[in-house]
Amino acid sequence: MSSEARLSAREIDQLRQQCSSGDVRARVKAMHALYEADAREALPELLDALSDDEAGIRETAAHVLRWLGVDDEERAGAALVPLLADPDHAVRNQAAEAFCVLRYAPARPELERLVRHDSDWVVRASAAEALGELGDPRAPDSLFAALGDEWYPVRGYAGFSIGQLGDERHLAEVQKRLEDEAHPSVRAELLAAAIRFGDAAAFDELIALMGESDTDGEPMMNLLGTLDGLLREPVPAVVTARAAEFDDALSVLGQRTGWEEDTNRLRGRLATPT
Repeated sequence: MSSEARLSAREIDQLRQQCSSGDVRARVKAMHALYEADAREALPELLDALSDDEAGIRETAAHVLRWLGVDDEERAGAALVPLLADPDHAVRNQAAEAFCVLRYAPARPELERLVRHDSDWVVRASAAEALGELGDPRAPDSLFAALGDEWYPVRGYAGFSIGQLGDERHLAEVQKRLEDEAHPSVRAELLAAAIRFGDAAAFDELIALMGESDTDGEPMMNLLGTLDGLLREPVPAVVTARAAEFDDALSVLGQRTGWEEDTNRLRGRLATPT
């Protein structure tokens, strides 16, 4: 969203009216325009759209509400929870992703149900990510169950969220899962979780993994996402203590793969000792 896209009050009122009138394409376009304009006053129209008969309208409203509902998380969150059981998988996915931004604690049980039982792996992955962002420490049991999912993105997001929600009591279980996990993206997330739980040896393995990482787009994006998450506050003590080593590994990774702009951004977040 850009402040340059801010529309006049009259233009926003027109878009709000279009959200409930005209054909589906025009209504979707109007909701996206409200998103671009950061028009949070359109919350009532978006809430109404969540119960529309058209799945495309519900999906778009859930996507936009993720951002325009931040000033009223209770109201927006309560309205989105029923969509976690929507018959359309794309609607369920957008509703789950909305809780990556909206901190609505009552959504946890439904998100856990999706992680364990939804038929669509994309929805399961989004729900796993949302549980980590929601910040409820009661979720790790469902996330550890998701580490057995056949789809690696579900396991990867579960690993990320375990690192966000868990603590040193979960370290032994994370180490056990690392013994059985072969996918590098999932291993990276589990190593990051272990580092957060105080495992210095996991830091060494993560540095080694950075040196062996695939240069293709998706693996690199996954790894960069893992490293970005590891630098969230509070930054693990081992990362702070060995920041110079981490900085060197990031520099080599960027040079080797051609992703220097991204690795330099991460390096800028490190407080490297002089």
